[in-house]
Amino acid sequence: MKRVRLTVNGMQRHVVADDALTLLDLLHDGLHLTGTKQLSCSPPRCSHPYA
Repeated sequence: MKRVRLTVNGMQRHVVADDALTLLDLLHDGLHLTGTKQLSCSPPRCSHPYA
């Protein structure tokens, strides 16, 4: 687990995230930014960024 600091929509956010969490999942599930869309594929088949 790592403490992550992000600037999202001009606001600083802090969250503790698992090393295997994708950036998409962090935004959607961790920060409850439901406008982010889930991908139809999953690692390792897709190469989307990890947080």
